[in-house]
Amino acid sequence: MTKKTKPASKAASEEAPSAESMSMTEHLQELRNRLVVAILAWLLGFAVTYGFAEQVYQFLAAPLADIYAGQESRRMIYTGLAEGFITYLKLAMFSGFILAFPVIAAQLYFFVAPGLYKRERRVMLPFLLFSPLVFLCGAALAYYGVFPLAWKFFTGFEMRGADGLPIILEARISEYLSY
Repeated sequence: MTKKTKPASKAASEEAPSAESMSMTEHLQELRNRLVVAILAWLLGFAVTYGFAEQVYQFLAAPLADIYAGQESRRMIYTGLAEGFITYLKLAMFSGFILAFPVIAAQLYFFVAPGLYKRERRVMLPFLLFSPLVFLCGAALAYYGVFPLAWKFFTGFEMRGADGLPIILEARISEYLSY
């Protein structure tokens, strides 16, 4: 009773990475091309989202605005000359990255995949597909669940009493958005 088995070399060749051998220079050129595509996608996302930076800011400031609803003279401030502009740039950069993430992740996968075994590529693909969904679920949990509770807690330290000087929150936009 002998079992027929595949030769070890044939079984290994089926699992071997699929890319043909590349020189170090070719690998570096491939990496450069993938990085250029990823950076261009990020810059395009930045350019698109910069036009919507004010709406993104309003959306992100809504949890604090909801807590302050009905209170007069509540505002967010900036204390540096360029702080408002820099804040909008940061919003556009982060929003552009989120918008470009599928392209960036795909470029990373396309660069790494030829060096992976077939089994490893099958394992990596679901992570690549579901990571944006999981990120959005986590962001939604933070925005709708954690932020309102945290802002209520932090604004609870205000003291408006007549005894002594009042303590009132005047949130800086750069500090608020850094959370």
